[in-house]
Amino acid sequence: MRGLNVLVVLSILVFATLLPSGDAHAQNVSSRIDAVTVYNSGATVTRVAQVPLQAGQQSLSFTGLPANIDQSRFQLEMLADGVNLGQIKFDILQQRDAFDAQVNELQQQIDAVVDDMAALDDSSQTAQLKLRFLDGIAQGYAKESWFEGARGAADISSWRAALAVLDEGSSAARATLRDNARKRKQLDLDLAKLKNEMQTLRGKRLSSLKVDVSLAAAAATDATIKLHYFQPGAQWSPNYTSYLDSESKRLRIVQKALVQQFSDESWNNIELTLSTSAPSGNLVAPTTRSQFLDLIDPAQVRPQFAPQMEKRAMADSALEEVMVTASRGASGPPPEIGNYAVSYRVPGRVNLANRTDDAQSFELAEFATTAKLVTQIVPRFSSDAFLTAQFTYTDQLPLYASNMMVYVDQVYVGETFLPTTLTGAEVTLPMGQDRRVDVVVTDQGGSSAESGFIGRQKTELTDKLFEITNRRGSDTQIEVFDRYPVAANDDIEVTVPRTATAPSETDYKDKPGVIVWRQTLAAGESSRIRHQYEVSYPASMRLSPREG
Repeated sequence: MRGLNVLVVLSILVFATLLPSGDAHAQNVSSRIDAVTVYNSGATVTRVAQVPLQAGQQSLSFTGLPANIDQSRFQLEMLADGVNLGQIKFDILQQRDAFDAQVNELQQQIDAVVDDMAALDDSSQTAQLKLRFLDGIAQGYAKESWFEGARGAADISSWRAALAVLDEGSSAARATLRDNARKRKQLDLDLAKLKNEMQTLRGKRLSSLKVDVSLAAAAATDATIKLHYFQPGAQWSPNYTSYLDSESKRLRIVQKALVQQFSDESWNNIELTLSTSAPSGNLVAPTTRSQFLDLIDPAQVRPQFAPQMEKRAMADSALEEVMVTASRGASGPPPEIGNYAVSYRVPGRVNLANRTDDAQSFELAEFATTAKLVTQIVPRFSSDAFLTAQFTYTDQLPLYASNMMVYVDQVYVGETFLPTTLTGAEVTLPMGQDRRVDVVVTDQGGSSAESGFIGRQKTELTDKLFEITNRRGSDTQIEVFDRYPVAANDDIEVTVPRTATAPSETDYKDKPGVIVWRQTLAAGESSRIRHQYEVSYPASMRLSPREG
């Protein structure tokens, strides 16, 4: 039947050894790049050739293909009836022209990148070994500590020191792995660029690939042949822009794609498919974490560990400050949605040159909805208010993690990060600082006192007042976040005075102690929230707070 699609994969062609393997009279075939599917890293290129076939056994030669084709992933597709394929043979044709000084310099850069890639791989292997080593130490130490605890000989300060060492070591190793993965991806791209510059400098490839194909046709026919092969040095990434009309509460999210390719060939007049297979201030409110309180007997703290604990407390304090301030910066066709990936067909035919300065942007999709606007406030960290847009994502097209430019009332307010979002997900998007909501935080002067003759208890009171005013011309929903400390020791008691403002929710999102007050303020209305709690514990001990 005409149009029969026979897909031949190289790995299954071994059986066809009875057909001739090519000869000196092979028919030379010209092919053109017709379609390209670009992934997060790399691309599948499809070449098309129209070939007149004679009846009987014959050979075809496809020349001028890129030499870096992964031969194990090469596919040949024969669109013809009554044609049997035989052997497929690959031959690398080396160029004989001499290198000049510029080519030598480029080659040295290529060699340096390859060396850097090898060094990164070695570093990652070392980090993985460290993690396995620390895991072994942790298991052995946990077993030893359990026996010491059972005998009543547990050394709490030693445990803490060991945990600190394990925490520091594993965190450093995991950070190395993450950093190496990011650098490795960039080096892959740098290598592709350098190889492309080498090709451009010399005016032709250093080498090319010839593919000889043996076949037998039952009768003379005109055949369409497609060659599919994988090319590195190409990539695309999603990018989003959100537009919020704060009066109508209408939110639009526009998805775009940025495409670049640095392969060994230009892509001209192609059908392009993109596949997912493989300025001012803070935009988002700080995260409130749980706080647990434990006790430490100062007499049992070893002197040699005291400076380290003090330094660690100072580091935690500095880290908390960084968490508050570090993110500040300068003011076509419908997609095919599969079970595991989405394919976007770019309308029409496009050109993508293999140059380092040539990148193209394509608009892929748009999602619009009416959002719920909520202003979030975290007085513990900042007196700024942050506007958010909350909605349920109902589109069938997944949104993949990427950066997002944010516009509010046609004004660009900055850039945030959109996590991967699937159908039915509850989404909260940061829309930047809400300067029409005022926040004043007042420390009411917390107190500390001791009581009791035997087993004296120390009580510490925290007392803060949050005053919030809506300067908008309409109602505004607000969420105010803070926390109560959570006792991690039976000798610690946390109580909330009756004069405190009761929160709307406790243990927010299953985070112990994290609380939220929710209110709707009319235009010009103010609200006062009194945040109070008392912590009681043995006066001979001291509190040891830690973030959870």
